[in-house]
Amino acid sequence: MDANTSFYKFDMDITLTLQGLAEVEQVVSAVVSYLHMVRATGPQEYFFRELQLMSENAFRFKEDEEPYGYCEGLAEKMALAADEHILSHLWLLYEYIPEDIATIMGG
Repeated sequence: MDANTSFYKFDMDITLTLQGLAEVEQVVSAVVSYLHMVRATGPQEYFFRELQLMSENAFRFKEDEEPYGYCEGLAEKMALAADEHILSHLWLLYEYIPEDIATIMGG
């Protein structure tokens, strides 16, 4: 999910087999049904905690990046992060705020 101070963008990539391509309408229907279920169910703290742990591991074992690109990425996102989170804000989930999650989900 990409974000700035005025919007959130949700991206989804789905790789289909040949059979999936032949039944693409069913695949799209299943995805839309799942998204409706997630919205209707609302934010779930247990799911947030799982994502939080996965993001901590991804940050802890992050591979080195090309320095210029890394610095450029940080500079682009600095306006969105608190000073103490500038290096980690792209990776870590800090606080479970169900109201904010519901707003992003459109609920």
